[in-house]
Amino acid sequence: MSRILNRLLLWQKFAVLAAMLSVMVAAPLVIYLQASNKAIAQSRTQVTGVLQLDQLLKVVSDLQMHRGLSAIMLGGNASVSAQLSGKTTDANAAIAQCGNLFKRAGKTEVLASWQQITKEWAALLEQMAQSKLTAKQSFTAHTALIARLFALKLQLMRDYGLDLADTNLSHDMMVSTFTYSPALAEDLGRMRALGSGALASGQLDDTARANLGTLVANANATLGDYLHAMDQIGASSDALKATYAAPLNEAARLVKAALAATRQEVLTPAKLTYKATDFFALMTRAIDAQSRLNSVASAQTIAMVKSTASALRLRRMQMLALLAVLGSLVGALTHVVIRTLTRAMQQAVSLTEHIAKGHLGNSIAVHGTDEVSQLLAALQRMDIRLADTVSEVRRSATSVGNAARQIAQGNDDLSQRTQEQASSLEETAASMEQMTSTVKQNAENASHADELARSATEQAVLGGEIAGKAALAMGEVSASSRKIADIVGLIQEIAFQTNLLALNAAVEAARAGEQGRGFAVVATEVRSLAQRSALAAKEIKALIEDSAEKVDNGSALVDQSGKALAEIVGSVKKVSDIVAEIAAASQEQSSGIDQVNSAVMQMDEVTQQNAALVEEAAAASRAMQEQGHELLQQVAFFRIGDATASSAQAEPAGAVDDDKTSVPAQLIRAAERAGRAGAPLPQKTGEWSEF
Repeated sequence: MSRILNRLLLWQKFAVLAAMLSVMVAAPLVIYLQASNKAIAQSRTQVTGVLQLDQLLKVVSDLQMHRGLSAIMLGGNASVSAQLSGKTTDANAAIAQCGNLFKRAGKTEVLASWQQITKEWAALLEQMAQSKLTAKQSFTAHTALIARLFALKLQLMRDYGLDLADTNLSHDMMVSTFTYSPALAEDLGRMRALGSGALASGQLDDTARANLGTLVANANATLGDYLHAMDQIGASSDALKATYAAPLNEAARLVKAALAATRQEVLTPAKLTYKATDFFALMTRAIDAQSRLNSVASAQTIAMVKSTASALRLRRMQMLALLAVLGSLVGALTHVVIRTLTRAMQQAVSLTEHIAKGHLGNSIAVHGTDEVSQLLAALQRMDIRLADTVSEVRRSATSVGNAARQIAQGNDDLSQRTQEQASSLEETAASMEQMTSTVKQNAENASHADELARSATEQAVLGGEIAGKAALAMGEVSASSRKIADIVGLIQEIAFQTNLLALNAAVEAARAGEQGRGFAVVATEVRSLAQRSALAAKEIKALIEDSAEKVDNGSALVDQSGKALAEIVGSVKKVSDIVAEIAAASQEQSSGIDQVNSAVMQMDEVTQQNAALVEEAAAASRAMQEQGHELLQQVAFFRIGDATASSAQAEPAGAVDDDKTSVPAQLIRAAERAGRAGAPLPQKTGEWSEF
């Protein structure tokens, strides 16, 4: 399920959810509509049932009238024969109309019962036409037929649901209209038939008296129940009470008068003298009043049932309209929500796609504080942060590229100067070897001069020549010493420049950060070697100056010995001492020259190492330059607003940022000016760090 949902778009997911909600709403809606339709159909059915019951009660009323008239006529009073014939016609018409209603309803059981009733009615009419019935038999046959009609009434009430009213008011109306009122009318009809027959015949046997008394008691009790039910109806509805008031009072008055007349004129007298037709008319008026009241009740019942059906239809229409309005509102709200969410999500997707393509600095409007708005705000903050980061990386990459370019150029210069220094050191080493041999020769000559001084008297002339040679040798030694001093000065200058370049390399390595850490170590080592070279050159200079001074002194002595050659013979001992001193000085010079030679050899070795380190530094700087270029190319993928990273690539290869490169250039120029001015070289790390 999750895989399927993940493949759906946001509006499709909402559509699925809406469909599920529609199904959830449709299920109870269908149940409600079914129940509502059932209730409306039941109301319609109840209207049909009330109409059929009303017509059936008309048939009952006609049969009751026919029963009373038959009792009078069979009791010996033929004056009612015309009324009996007319009522027979009325009863047949009512029965035919009621049969038509039953046929249209199409209820099989009701039709079967009705056919049986019509057959019994036809048989009763036939027997009466043939004068085969007595008054008592006629009463019994009519009463049995009316009982069948009452049984059919109960069946109709069950079939049409009239015995299951929804409210107390409906129940009281159904009971009063179709139970109490027909029962009271039947009791009055029986009383009318029995009393009219007894008055017509002038006789009332004990059985008839007992039956009549029972009917009076039952009618009185039924009247009480009927009046109580009508009071309940009036208490439930003032409108119905106003409608029922007049016919109910009239019917109650006539029924009570009929009951009183029955007691007084039929049950109480020993001899029956009251006219049967008058009693029949009195009972008929009571029954007719009850029938009129029942007609009003039946009409009100039909109106109530129709009103209930109309109310149900109205409620159904209201419910459907409410559901339609709510559905429209929910649909519109869902559409707005889906449109808002999809638009916000499309903005988020568009922003992420722009960021994925390298376009930064995007502008997006964030409205609201919901989760999607928070997502857009977070994406916007990420875009701004990435733009700042890329800009900073771009500037850093440009700085690294420029620094690497400068370091590469400086390393190339340093490599060239180191090679020149190595060549100078080779020449210095050769000069030192020559000076060493010269000093050794001077020492040998000094020893020989000492020997000659011992025999100075004998070899004065030879001593003079040797003194001249010594003076010449001393001049060469002095010249060599001055040359060595110049070489040592060159070494000091080379050491100063090496130290300065090492300092510049350390500065650039510090700017390069982690990538320049290895190069910083190399620069530090080069700086240390340069300082050691400067110190050794200083010591060599001191030795050369001392040697030159001594050579000058020896040269002066030789000159004096040449000028005072005539005095040498007398001063042999003094000359011998002087020559001995010269020999000792020559030994010291030889030892010093050996030390200088060792220092120069060590400087040559260090210079070779410096050259190798410089080559490594040049390679590292070129690699750093390539990395800086590659970093620029990587950063060039991002575009911030309308500006592109190509502006960094469009800079000339030799372009140098003045703010970032002016300091090293100024340091180099200041150091060169200080070297030319003869300023002392800084010896400590703290002094170098001031640059």
